[in-house]
Parts: sequence; C-alpha cells; structure tokens
Amino acid sequence: AVISLTNQRIKFGKWDIPLNHILNAQLLKVDTKQVLEIQTKNNNYRFEMQFNSEWIKQKALLLR
Repeated sequence: AVISLTNQRIKFGKWDIPLNHILNAQLLKVDTKQVLEIQTKNNNYRFEMQFNSEWIKQKALLLR
C-alpha cells in the first residue's frame, strides 16, 4: 500500500488519520529508508517507506 498525505489527512490502507488528530509526528532516517512515527490521542502509528525527499519538503504535517 502507498501512504498518502493531503492537507487534511494521512491515508494508508484502512487507516485514515485526520491531521488535526495528530499530537506528534517524526520523520526518521533509518539506513536507506524513512520511518514516519505518528502519535494521536488514541493510537501510535509507524510507517516505513523508501526515502522520498517530498516528505521532508511538505508543509501540511508539522514534523519534529
């Protein structure tokens, strides 16, 4: 599956996470991949993906 980021949400498979529900988000580089860690009030998510500089450049999601 492909993770998608819009100005309002992150979608991945069955998950649909509104950006205004995200308390914390981090984008980590691990070897040649990226890991997006997201914390909401009720859940924690971890998405591993191939490196894509668009995730670093994007402005919709505040990353630490």
